[in-house]
Amino acid sequence: MFRTTKRKLRLRKLEQELKARQEALEQRESELEELKKQMTSKDGAITRQLEQQRAEFQQLKERLEKVSAARSVTFWEIAIAAIGLLVAILVGWQVYEQTGHMSKQTVHMDLQTQHIGNQTSHMKDQTGYMKDQTEYIDNQTKILHRQESLFVSQNRLFEKQNMSIASQLEVDRAQNKLMEKQNDMMDVEVELLESDRRSSLVILMASILDQMDSEINVQRERGDTLFSLSDPLIGRIAGLSKGFKPYRYLEGDTLSAKPVSPERGQLLLMLLNSRLGSVTMKKICGRVNFKYALLKGANLWRVDLRRSNLVESDLSGAYLRESDLSDAHLRESDLRESDLSRAYLRRAFLRQANLSEANLWGANLRQANLSEAHLRKADLRQANLMRANLWKTDLRQADLIRANFSGADFEETRNYTAKQLIPVYSLYNCKNLDPKIEAQLRKEKPCLFTQEGCR
Repeated sequence: MFRTTKRKLRLRKLEQELKARQEALEQRESELEELKKQMTSKDGAITRQLEQQRAEFQQLKERLEKVSAARSVTFWEIAIAAIGLLVAILVGWQVYEQTGHMSKQTVHMDLQTQHIGNQTSHMKDQTGYMKDQTEYIDNQTKILHRQESLFVSQNRLFEKQNMSIASQLEVDRAQNKLMEKQNDMMDVEVELLESDRRSSLVILMASILDQMDSEINVQRERGDTLFSLSDPLIGRIAGLSKGFKPYRYLEGDTLSAKPVSPERGQLLLMLLNSRLGSVTMKKICGRVNFKYALLKGANLWRVDLRRSNLVESDLSGAYLRESDLSDAHLRESDLRESDLSRAYLRRAFLRQANLSEANLWGANLRQANLSEAHLRKADLRQANLMRANLWKTDLRQADLIRANFSGADFEETRNYTAKQLIPVYSLYNCKNLDPKIEAQLRKEKPCLFTQEGCR
């Protein structure tokens, strides 16, 4: 549209220039006509002058002849007559030359007039072409206006379509919300059905507990203080624990975020409270699966859980003081705010475990795998972390006073500072310590890197 308007303006400007040029040509033609008239009148005057001079010359000739015939002519008379004749001849010659020049000028003016006429005809043809072009442009402009109106109507249709799509999307969102709500209700129903199914296993657990009581009573009558269980009974306990699969349970009106098994937690607590011997507990921990066990806030003081499988279990706030968790599998377990002071965690697999704000005062974590574990604000005073794997472990604001890191691997360990490590007991033979922190510690406290440590 903008290009068409610009083109029309240009055409109008050209038409104005052509009109001005045509007026200039017409004015020049009128000037040429006046010049022709002047030259014609001048030719007539010259012709009349020649005729007059010829007449005078004839009269002079006749007078000479009369004088000659009447009397004898003197020298001076002849001379004066000759001079007059010569003057008349010169004037006639100049008039003749001027007439020739004026004829040539007339021819040139005729040619110029012819050229002006040709130019005028060309300009008229050009004006006609311009008019035709203007007409074509007008037609094109009309087509563009029509096309623009069609575009406007099409845009309106698109807007209506977009509004329809937006309303449909709102309906879809509402439907999706209803579907999500329905899915949540179905999940709750499924979990409730699953919990009902597991409740049937409680009967089996009661039967196993009765058998445990009978075996323990026999040993109690013999005067034993620590009891053992038969291998078939341990097998039945392992089968029962396998049936207690993790699930999400209702916490108020919503399901728990992480699936856990409260039944496995209860089973483990009953076994720990049955005063079983270390040999029997070793067999149970080796064969029975306690993954996802719910032991939140449980009292597990001085319990023997060596080699136990507690992967992804909930032990947050649990009391595990002086408990033995050597070689235990605690990957991704929740141990937040738990009390593990003086606990044995040698070679424990604690990868990605959450030990934030846990009490690990004096705990034995020798050769423990703490890779990617969270130890934010954990109390690690006097803890033994010799040869521990601290790959990507988070030590933000952890208390490391008198902790022993001899041979520990600090590869990509996160959020620890030189200020935290200055009060530790030893960093002898530790690996992959941050170079800047190591240089600062070697300068300020070189005893950290000796075998004796800082006493």
